[in-house]
Amino acid sequence: MKDKILYLIEGILDVGIAKSLLEKHNGEFYALIDTNEHVKKFFLEQKIVQFQKVWFYRDYVLNLNKTPDINYLAEFEKKYSINLWQIAYSDRSFYEHNYYHKFSSTEILAILEIECKLFEEILDEVKPNFAIIKSPDYHQSQLLLEICHAKKIRVLTLNHTRFGYRCNISNQTDRLDYIDEILDNYTTTKPKTFEELQDLMKGYTNQNIFMKKEFRASDKKKFRASLYYLWKICNNNYRRYYVNFGRTRLKIIQHETSLFFKKIFRQSFINKNLKRSIDITSKFVYFPLHFQPERSTLIDAPFYTNQLEVILKVSKSLPVDYKLYVKEHPVQVLNSWRPLSFYKSILEMPNVELLHSSISNDEILKHCSLVIVITGTLGLEAAFHNKPSIVFSETIFSGLPSVHVLKSLTELPDAIRKSLNKKIDLLDLTKYTNCILDNSFEYDVAKFEASLHNRFFFGGFLFDVDLSVKDVADAIDENKTTFDNIASEYINAIKRYKEHKGY
Repeated sequence: MKDKILYLIEGILDVGIAKSLLEKHNGEFYALIDTNEHVKKFFLEQKIVQFQKVWFYRDYVLNLNKTPDINYLAEFEKKYSINLWQIAYSDRSFYEHNYYHKFSSTEILAILEIECKLFEEILDEVKPNFAIIKSPDYHQSQLLLEICHAKKIRVLTLNHTRFGYRCNISNQTDRLDYIDEILDNYTTTKPKTFEELQDLMKGYTNQNIFMKKEFRASDKKKFRASLYYLWKICNNNYRRYYVNFGRTRLKIIQHETSLFFKKIFRQSFINKNLKRSIDITSKFVYFPLHFQPERSTLIDAPFYTNQLEVILKVSKSLPVDYKLYVKEHPVQVLNSWRPLSFYKSILEMPNVELLHSSISNDEILKHCSLVIVITGTLGLEAAFHNKPSIVFSETIFSGLPSVHVLKSLTELPDAIRKSLNKKIDLLDLTKYTNCILDNSFEYDVAKFEASLHNRFFFGGFLFDVDLSVKDVADAIDENKTTFDNIASEYINAIKRYKEHKGY
C-alpha cells in the first residue's frame, strides 16, 4: 500500500526536496502551501512537482469578519489536548513583536478557528501516515504539527543536531528518535578527550559566523529589497493577509527609520557599558542571551520568553560567592539590539555582569563553573568544556547526565547548587556524541539556504517576491545532488519508523 504524505510547503527548499521525494519514493503526495500571493503565482504555474491535491493556507485566512465559535475551540482543545493560547502567543505577529497591528482576542481566535477546521478537514480527507513539517517558526505550522501528533500521524521534521553541518530527521523538533533505546545499545567505547569533543562544535561555531556575515548583511541588497517591497509588494491586496495588517508604506518607512537610529544609539550604549573582558579569578555562572524573537524561546520554551525575568530569578538563586555573567547574543544586531531599558535593568543587578557580544564563548566556558540556558546550544558546549549546565526545556542534548532540565523556577536554587557539584563523565559524553553522529547526516543547511537567499530573496531581506518557474527549476537542477541526499534521508526515516516496533 502506498504511503500518503502531506507536505507543508513554505519555500523553494521544500519544492526541491518534494521533487526528489516524488522521484525516489512510491507514494501519494499532498501539499499544504503557506506562501504569499506572489509566490502562489509560481505554484499555480509550475510543473516541477505534481501533487495529488494542493491547499493554499493563506486563501483560508483572509476573511476574519466573524465571531469565533468558542464552544468549537474549547472542544478542539479537549479533543487534541492542545493549548491554543500557548500556540497563539508563540507567534511573533500576535503579541509584543508586531509593530503595526494590535490583534484582539477575537481576531486571534477567529484565525485559530479557521486553521483548526482547515487542518482537521485536510487530515481527515488525506488520512496521511506521514507529514513533512520543517521546524515550526510560526504558530500555524506548530498547530499542524501538534494535531498530527495527536492523531498519531508520524511527523518528519528536519532538524539541526547542534554539531554544525549535521542534521537529522525526527518526529519532534530538536530531538533524536528512540535516543534512550539507541544509547542503551551502545557498547562501552574508549572515551574521546575534551579537546576532540570541542572540535566537533567548531562546525556549529563556524556556521554562526557564516550566518552573521551572509544573512541580511548587505546594505545594498537591503536597499534594493526595500524599494521592491514598497513599490511592488506593499499594497491593499497584500494587507488582506493578517500578518500584514497595518503595514502601510508610511508606517513601514517610519518604523525602519526609527530602528536605524535606535540601532546606532543602542550600539553606542553597548560599546560604552558592556564589559569586554571577564575576571577569571572570580567564580561565576554563565547565562548567554537568546536571540529574539525566535522559535527557541517562543515555541520551545514559551513560559521563559521574558529573559530579563529569567536573569533576575537566576541571580536571586546564586550562592553568595558566585556572580552571574550575562552575554548579549551577537546576532541580535539583526533586530537593532534590545531596548536600552533591558540592558540598564541588568546593569543594575548587584551580582550580575553584562558582557559584550564580542567576547569569545570559548573563553567564558573555559572559566565558568556552570552554564544556564533556556534551550541554547551552549548548554551542550558546556559539557564539552567539562562544565555542567541547566536548561529550561527538553532539547536534543538534555538527556546528558551533566544537563539538568528545570521543571519549575522554584527548584532553581537547589538545581544550581547540585549542578555546581556535578562531574562530567567522558564516557557518557562520547556515547552521546557517537549516537548523534551515527544517526544524522552531513548537510550544511546555513550555506545552502544562504545560496538560495542570495539568488532569489535579496540575501534574506525579502521573501515576498515574484518567482520565475524557469529560475527555480534551474536552481533545483543545479542542486539536484543536495536535494536527492535530503530526500533519501526522509525515505530512510520512513523506513526506520515502519521497522520500529512502536510504529
